[in-house]
Amino acid sequence: MNKLKLILAASIAATALTLSCSGDDGGDSGSGSVTETYTLENKTDEQFTYTGVEEDDEYCRNGVLEEREYSRTVYYSIDNKVLTWGSAWSYDGDTIQFKGTTDELIGTWTRTKDKATSCKLRTDHDGDSWISCKEDYDITKAVFTATSVEITRDECGTDWVKNGESYKGWITKVIDCDAVEYSKGSEKITYRETRTTEVANYKGKSCSYSRPTKAQKQDACKKAQNESDYWDILDRLGENYYKCLKNLLPPEFMDDDDYDDYGKAAAKPQVKARITPLLKKN
Repeated sequence: MNKLKLILAASIAATALTLSCSGDDGGDSGSGSVTETYTLENKTDEQFTYTGVEEDDEYCRNGVLEEREYSRTVYYSIDNKVLTWGSAWSYDGDTIQFKGTTDELIGTWTRTKDKATSCKLRTDHDGDSWISCKEDYDITKAVFTATSVEITRDECGTDWVKNGESYKGWITKVIDCDAVEYSKGSEKITYRETRTTEVANYKGKSCSYSRPTKAQKQDACKKAQNESDYWDILDRLGENYYKCLKNLLPPEFMDDDDYDDYGKAAAKPQVKARITPLLKKN
């Protein structure tokens, strides 16, 4: 598992939906308390469905940038004022628990245990190890009304990073919720990613990138002839960042297997630029 390689292209995919955020992170952080509000639908005594707009997954059609709606169903149960929040895929899957004041779903529910209890270090038969967390492990509070659910998460991209992991002599160390450090002897590389920016530092120099704004995406959509052309235009916005990284970082951090040159990524539209395992979910 070469988790430390750079997978390079222009856009950065968020690890969670960026709906109407009103958290304490000032809107630019990839970490901290982030609150998202969804529409509550199809509530029963065993499950509920919530929907919202996925801000980072718009699509371009006939020169107009349109939003995609996100829908998710969660299985749950309530016993003695304790809400058991089940996996979206099966009620028999992973669960987390919340405490409330009634046995009705409508109301405020607060997480009973720290999110770290929902994550474990796992190892496969080849000796490769990674951090695995339960689904929705970072939810700290949920507030239900008859028509909405407001979900607060302790969002921390480096929850998935294993301290002390080694790749070709580079050792991984978590700095904070947004950043990791890679060290080899006296040399250090730091990489920080928020919801809107990336910065890589090495030997006193740095490369930085800001993900396209809504205005830039709308402009790209107006210029595009089709959906593929739209993503190509966004790719080119990050071309200088890609070139900067290639000149800045040691070659072992660059993974060019799927890239002949910038903008020719094998996978679209969710192209990425990051040092893994930062924000890597296993």
